[in-house]
Amino acid sequence: MPATTRSAAPARQARAVATRARLLDATIASLVRVGYAGTSTNEVCRRARVARGTQLHHFPSKHALVAAAIEHLFARRLEEFRERVAAIAPGRTRIDAAIAVMLEIYTGPTLAAWLELVVAARTDAALRACVAEVEQRFFALATASFRELLGPGLTPARARATTRIVLAAFDGLALHHMVQRDRTTLEGAAAVLRMLLHEEATT
Repeated sequence: MPATTRSAAPARQARAVATRARLLDATIASLVRVGYAGTSTNEVCRRARVARGTQLHHFPSKHALVAAAIEHLFARRLEEFRERVAAIAPGRTRIDAAIAVMLEIYTGPTLAAWLELVVAARTDAALRACVAEVEQRFFALATASFRELLGPGLTPARARATTRIVLAAFDGLALHHMVQRDRTTLEGAAAVLRMLLHEEATT
């Protein structure tokens, strides 16, 4: 293989990775802005400023594009959660800070895109399978984070139950926030969750 061809290969690969990322970011942006029903491959291409043929090369169908976007969204949610919780200093205030971090994440655009996919998955079996698989992985990693946050005395079963309650509460709060934009109610509910987690950490 000529040296020029070898040197060009990494550049082509980098461009392909960048193009793929733009398409996935545009898919998530479209989900937030116009919802799942309004997210078409043409709309994604317009937002990403990518030709339709290029999109088809990377993702031959809307389903393939959305499935990849779910993975992309999962990685983004996990990165947000891990980075912010890891930055919290040890001690009693760590639980308070963790709840504040989750409140910020669950009222942001990442969660809005996720909720669009969850609602659409109710009537789309293929999409539901993708969403369920990603949700299971996120739940497992979130459970591990909560167990670390609350202390080694928390049994695996108790950690799973606690994580499910907290995530379900935040899912509900996120839906409420999308409709009501009522920050006072959110902060009041978050205060109750903080209290419950403090009690769980000391049992």
